[in-house]
Amino acid sequence: MQTSLQAITAKARRFKNHRFRNLYGMINERFLQESWFEINRKAFPGFDRVTANEYASELKGNIKNLVERLREKRYRAKLVKRTYIPIVEITMTIIFYYWLKALWLT
Repeated sequence: MQTSLQAITAKARRFKNHRFRNLYGMINERFLQESWFEINRKAFPGFDRVTANEYASELKGNIKNLVERLREKRYRAKLVKRTYIPIVEITMTIIFYYWLKALWLT
């Protein structure tokens, strides 16, 4: 990670309410290529339904295109549909799973 980005990270941790301005200048091709190796490639595709493997097939071109769109301020992040999953549902699902597993094994 670049030294300047490490300084921004440290400042963000120290001053939680600080608003950073114009971070576009910090994002370049090298930074995005380094970041690429830290993502979870087994995750589900994004909103645009592009998988990590599909994006990686033309990685340099995709990153170059993304940096150009960011610099020209043409990049618009797609909206995300958030879904609330109550913790009780998750807990009950896990309990039900282990209950079924126990029944199956006995």
